[in-house]
Amino acid sequence: MSSIIKHLSKSVVRKIAAAEVIQRPAYVVKELLENSIDAKSKKIKLFIEDGGKQKIEVIDDGVGMNTEDAKLSIERHATSKICESEDLLKLTTFGFRGEGLFAISSISHFEILTSTREDLEGTRIYAEGSQITNQESIAPKQGTNIKVRNLFYNTPARLRFLKSSLVEQKHILEQFQQIALSHPNIAFEYWNQGKQLYNLHPTKLNKRIIHLFGETQQKHLIPCQEEVNGIKLTGYIGDPRKSKRTRGGQFIFINKRYVKSDLIQKAVKKALKNHLIPSTFPFYILSLDIDPHTIDINVHPLKMEVKFQQESIIYTIVSAAIRKALAVNNIVPPIDFESNSNNYIFEQPTDDPNQSFVRENSSNCFNSNNINLGENISEESNSNELPWLGVEEIEDKTKSLDYLKKDLNTNLLDNNEITNSSQQALIPLRKSNFDYREFLDRILSREERAEPFNFNNSYILLSISEGVLVIDRKRAQEYILYQRYYKQLISGRKTVQRLLFPIITKLDPSDFLLIKECQPYLEKLGFSIELNPPNTVLFTTHPPEVGGKDFQQLLEEFIEQYKECGTLEADEQREAWASTLARRISSYSYRSPLNQEDMHTIIDQLLERFEVNRRRTPLSICFIVSRESFQDFLMTSSQK
Repeated sequence: MSSIIKHLSKSVVRKIAAAEVIQRPAYVVKELLENSIDAKSKKIKLFIEDGGKQKIEVIDDGVGMNTEDAKLSIERHATSKICESEDLLKLTTFGFRGEGLFAISSISHFEILTSTREDLEGTRIYAEGSQITNQESIAPKQGTNIKVRNLFYNTPARLRFLKSSLVEQKHILEQFQQIALSHPNIAFEYWNQGKQLYNLHPTKLNKRIIHLFGETQQKHLIPCQEEVNGIKLTGYIGDPRKSKRTRGGQFIFINKRYVKSDLIQKAVKKALKNHLIPSTFPFYILSLDIDPHTIDINVHPLKMEVKFQQESIIYTIVSAAIRKALAVNNIVPPIDFESNSNNYIFEQPTDDPNQSFVRENSSNCFNSNNINLGENISEESNSNELPWLGVEEIEDKTKSLDYLKKDLNTNLLDNNEITNSSQQALIPLRKSNFDYREFLDRILSREERAEPFNFNNSYILLSISEGVLVIDRKRAQEYILYQRYYKQLISGRKTVQRLLFPIITKLDPSDFLLIKECQPYLEKLGFSIELNPPNTVLFTTHPPEVGGKDFQQLLEEFIEQYKECGTLEADEQREAWASTLARRISSYSYRSPLNQEDMHTIIDQLLERFEVNRRRTPLSICFIVSRESFQDFLMTSSQK
């Protein structure tokens, strides 16, 4: 038998190595900008075409290279940044150190123009597949100009997996923001499709933040600094009360290098724990200056992850510095005047729209103590699935009133007063012997239906032959809206309300790029928008249910939803879009007063929309309590 293991050709090896280093155009931008910074540049220009697929060009006024260095720069494992292995433990430079330009030139049409201050003539080099195809002399101009055209032209598999030009442009913009924030002393220009997006002059960090993210950030910035044992923390945090509902705006720098650190993120989260509005993300820019010997920056090929020798000290410094900054600026945790401080039997539903049936991996109706109400939706469920509705065979789990008492968050009963006779307190809406259709038909008949009872405008109680049907009003309304919006996204038929004057909202520049990708879904839901670069969105129509609501929050939630679900299949994306809007609208309206007709309408619309053939049981919207158990429960409560 002949040998089946063979050495790969040099061209294949080069392509594999390049694909490991350069995964998308933004990585090229990162490498080129960081090389310019290492070259002591005072001004750097970035030019992008077609999301970086067609062209990336970086021009700097750094030290430049002579002819020999220019040729060596695109060879593998050739660098000016390290000499010995020990240098890897005390890195103060950026880039890939010997891999970057080699990888870029392997998968693009590559051109470099450069000269030093002393050169009498400059050098221009053309390369394809990391091989120099042409070299010539040019007029000298100190600095370096690198042009990368037709990225991934010889690796079509990688090219096919790139996202749209707008999405790739967003990633490039994020890289530009990270580098511009870490080096406010350097001037930057950013051009896209021939239009200048940024012209940043050397300045202080707070001014750079304003130039990148807009004037609105100026009044919300809180300075943050601390120095302990040679570790210096500086930066800014945004007022947590003004946090946005979209991810982004979280920047961590270690020795001026942008990194991702779970440790620092947890420290920030702890410090802001009592200040953040639920489901919002804080804005912060934190920079740590630390001895390079005490960190490991080589954890990730892109040098974007870091390990600390003194993790507990770093955690404490970050958390303490943020708490101190909040205290100095009189930022106190918000007081929730709507919290459930009274002794109602039923818990007030949370205002947090994320605590809803379309986003949970639990069928718990009230979600006060994370207790699973009917165990048909397991914790192992795919997080991309929406655990709403339908029918699934489940076992009849016996539940005690202790369970019910905890789930309704009342202090009226003590655990030791609940007897064994109160087992079977909870009857699932779906069991193997449960006639689902007969149940729905009977309740849908208004002639046979009892008058529903409104509890605190939050729950609808309906007496039925099996016991008491408890309906979570907020989630019921959410499901009704969900079904409506989902059908709109399929059919395209919609009802809209036209605004007399457009509503103006503003986004971060990187999020503004994504709104173009979201526009088709927004149009089908009833939102007509106009886009005014660099970051302004005008609403001209909206669905009738949205009138008078916070369009800024809605837009931020739509963008965050797209970030999470933009790669899903079409039907899954429709589910996600419908659930996002339904969740937000129901969170606005569920506290409004309910009369008898309103309750009958909710019951009709809810039960008419239950889909028997879906994969989920609607236990997160309603459940049945046996009549005897419910009466015992109320009697015991009244005695208290």
